[in-house]
Formats: sequence, structure tokens, C-alpha cells
Amino acid sequence: QYRMQVGNWNRFNAKTGGTLVEKCCHFFDLMRHILQSEPKRFMASGGQDVNHLCEVASGEPAPDILDNAYVIVDFESGARAVLELCMFAE
Repeated sequence: QYRMQVGNWNRFNAKTGGTLVEKCCHFFDLMRHILQSEPKRFMASGGQDVNHLCEVASGEPAPDILDNAYVIVDFESGARAVLELCMFAE
């Protein structure tokens, strides 16, 4: 479960960089560091399938933050990396 945050910033894409930025940005940094190469192409798919589906914040629309995603990153070196995000697994 997500903890309540000031202004519910972690529940709305308009108030945050989104789940991949907030939770995964350093994994992308790590990919670059390990591979010693820069990304040249990203392919991604994500959704909100479990978390916050029944929540209503006072005076705001329903939360719209992603709770799962897959990202494929192609690097200039020819390497390929995959990131999987799941915010509801136990």
C-alpha cells in the first residue's frame, strides 16, 4: 500500500514525474553505467490495474499513477535492457 503523502502528490501524474521517474530513474542510470553506453531508443507500456482504483481524493479526480510497466531500452552499443515495474506484487 502507498502511504499518504503531502497533497497526494504520489497519486497524480500532473503532480509528479510519473512512476517510472519517481521509482525507477536510478535503474536507468545503472543501465547506462554498467553498459557504458547511452540509450538511443525506448519502448514502453504501462497501466494502472490495481492501486488506487477505488480511491477518491477530496476535490480531485481519481488517481491516475501507473502501477505497472515494462520498458525496453536499446543502447548505442547494440545492447538491450529491460525494466519491469510492478507496484502491487507481494
